[in-house]
Amino acid sequence: MNKKDAEAIIKDTIEYANNEIKKNRARSRRVVFVSAASAALVVLICVIAYFYPMSLSDTVRTNKRIDMILNQYEIKEGNPNIESVIYNDISEEQKEAIIALLEDFDYSRTVSTLFSNGTLTDLADQTLTIFVYDDHSSVAAIVVASSGKMAINDRSYSCKNADQLIDQIIEILQTEY
Repeated sequence: MNKKDAEAIIKDTIEYANNEIKKNRARSRRVVFVSAASAALVVLICVIAYFYPMSLSDTVRTNKRIDMILNQYEIKEGNPNIESVIYNDISEEQKEAIIALLEDFDYSRTVSTLFSNGTLTDLADQTLTIFVYDDHSSVAAIVVASSGKMAINDRSYSCKNADQLIDQIIEILQTEY
């Protein structure tokens, strides 16, 4: 083998190695792109699932006992005033009507739901607290504020048309069945 042949072999080897490096870079870029796109898709699906509205009727079942407290907040002559009405004699017909109504109302997680402790701010002028019992133990505590805020079992959520929900539940509770 002479010097020219050796140089040609070295040149071909270097050229081959450079082409392989380029192929591996392109392959690596594709793998990184596909991995990043897959991760972004998984994150998007998780975000959609996290913020997807949930039905309020899932928190209350027909075989459970329900008690409610309506609090109305107002300022009278410069002093805060809270008027409370307790509803603890809810008939089966009223409970069924309330559960049917709850099917029409959804609630959603918020960004702060994951880290919340159930405290609510900006309550507006009314809150309705719904206590759900199984025999004598508490199953759920739901606080609906007319401002659209809601707390369920120590987690904060949002509820569209919460003021309408409160008004319609009170209307059911004040109707004789």
